[in-house]
Amino acid sequence: MDVNELHELINMSLPPIENASSDFPSDGTPALHFDFEDIKETERLLATFTDYNIDHVDGQLVDAATNTFSADGQPLEMVSGSTTPRSQAVDCKMEFDVQKERRRKNNEASRRSRAKRKGKFKACEEDVNRLEISNLKLKLYLEYLDVAVQEAKDILLLRT
Repeated sequence: MDVNELHELINMSLPPIENASSDFPSDGTPALHFDFEDIKETERLLATFTDYNIDHVDGQLVDAATNTFSADGQPLEMVSGSTTPRSQAVDCKMEFDVQKERRRKNNEASRRSRAKRKGKFKACEEDVNRLEISNLKLKLYLEYLDVAVQEAKDILLLRT
């Protein structure tokens, strides 16, 4: 049964108001004819719709099909097509924030690690370059000493 059928039943259960001017008694109230069976039937049908409520949310009329409040009166949030209590949405948001913070920290740590590794590699390259230069200097010095030794031998051999 939908809302329109419910409204129709309510309207049918209300007593008709007769439009004749003689229907108003001397006390000024219209004479109403009640059908108590219809009223009882309407009350029974209304009892089946106890979970159907119309609420005002932020000044807007909201029926139960779109009600954004839980049974305890706490607002609900829509999360991926279904309604969940705001506390679960907050937990989800907090969990998302924790994961986001963890990823941010991990990214920073990765950046530091890459920079440190790059720094070590650059330091090793500088050491290699420095040692190669030192090696060349030592080779030149060794050649100089070889030349000096040869000259000394030549001088000694000439004297004898």
